[in-house]
Amino acid sequence: MDIYCKCKDCNYWLPLDVLPILGECRNLESVNFGKAVFQDDTPCKNFKERTFVDVEFYWCKDCRVTLYREDLKLHEGHKIFIGTSTLSVEDVVEHTFAGD
Repeated sequence: MDIYCKCKDCNYWLPLDVLPILGECRNLESVNFGKAVFQDDTPCKNFKERTFVDVEFYWCKDCRVTLYREDLKLHEGHKIFIGTSTLSVEDVVEHTFAGD
């Protein structure tokens, strides 16, 4: 595995729409499945480079919008994902730093 690979580059990592440095691992085979993971964490052994599957909708992290497959060309060079995380706020709070 390339040392430059990070969770944010994995096909199974979905960013949170409200805090995109955090995301959710959606790989059923990973020990991190369903957990909040930072975008720069070193990926697990189940890392799979992000590919675009034939789905109808995507999410652009740069523009923070959902887009149709036909609009992908308008977002060329942007960080595109097949969706956003569905983690609850309670799950996210456990993985963020308190600012006392």
